[in-house]
Amino acid sequence: MAALTGAALLGPAKSSSLRMPLVTAVVVTGVPLLVIGAWASSVFGGSDEVLRTESSPGRSDRHLVVVARSGFLDPVWCVYVHQGHPPPERRWNVGCFNGDDEDNSLGETVWTAPDRIRMTTEGGAVHEVGIAPGGRPDRVVSVG
Repeated sequence: MAALTGAALLGPAKSSSLRMPLVTAVVVTGVPLLVIGAWASSVFGGSDEVLRTESSPGRSDRHLVVVARSGFLDPVWCVYVHQGHPPPERRWNVGCFNGDDEDNSLGETVWTAPDRIRMTTEGGAVHEVGIAPGGRPDRVVSVG
């Protein structure tokens, strides 16, 4: 919003009669929209909670991270692989599990090898994903 206000101030010539009405319109409509957007994000966006972090067997530069997102409707669990060390660390999405049905809930996530992850749902469905040398998964699992 600051950039838009600055553009409205700097855009029209100083002698232009549109300058102040344009800035006023940007501020009058922008501030309420910003407040409403922040509120909607806090209510419906949920929050992320890291449930588990585990290093790959034999590799200190690769980590499995399980995150729970408690949204407005249903919980969602996401599994990520972090490759490398910060700041150039890469994050790859391996899978997301929607908790709208108990059978779709994420039950267990484990490394089965330095380049393979097994994710099991509460309903017993097993999803194995291979990890390339650069950290990218060979597929992304979406359940629910």
